[in-house]
Parts: sequence; C-alpha cells; structure tokens
Amino acid sequence: MNVLPHSMFGRSLLGLWFAACVAVLVFAFVQRDIHDTDIAVAWFMIFLTLPIGYALAAFLGFIFMLLYETFGLVVPGGFLFNSLSWLLFVAVGYLQWFLIVPWAYRKVRKSSNSRLEADAP
Repeated sequence: MNVLPHSMFGRSLLGLWFAACVAVLVFAFVQRDIHDTDIAVAWFMIFLTLPIGYALAAFLGFIFMLLYETFGLVVPGGFLFNSLSWLLFVAVGYLQWFLIVPWAYRKVRKSSNSRLEADAP
C-alpha cells in the first residue's frame, strides 16, 4: 500500500497541508511562553484536520477530564504537550485526508462506474 498520493495534485495538497501543520508547530515553539498558546494550537490543528480533528479534540478533552476527576491529575501544557498533540493531530489528519478520503473516493467512483456499465444497453 502506497501511503503517498499518486497524483501531482494530491502531492501538492499534501505539501500545502503539511506546510500549514509545520507552521502551527513553529507557532507553538515561538509562542511557547504565552499562556494560551495551547488553545490556539489546538484550534489551528482542529481546523486543519476537520472533521476528525474535532472528534479527536473532544476525545482528548474527555480523557483529560477523566484524569482530573478520577486521579486529580492535570495535564500540563507547554511546548512538549503541544508537540505531542500536534503529532497526534497530524497523524490522524493525514490518515483522514490522504488515505481514507482517497480510498472512499476510488470506491465510490468504481461502484458508480460499474453501475453505469450495468445500465448500458
């Protein structure tokens, strides 16, 4: 299974998307001393990985809430946290946009072509 897009258009989209993701990581590093950087990084990554990024953020929020409510653990912010969450968002976003969506598109296109061939006289 090839994990890189086959077409030049797909590779260009991957390059642009990954450059935007790296820009968010650079932003997280440059702004690491500012208190609300964690929130900004989370929202930028949610935007770049919609819709699965929103679900991932909700899941992580639920896990962090459980850790706090059950054990009194507070997940510290900072650049290490932003880097790890960035890596998780990039992996999930790449899986969504460059593996699952193209696979689903090919599957739908193949089934619609087979239906068209079956309907032809």
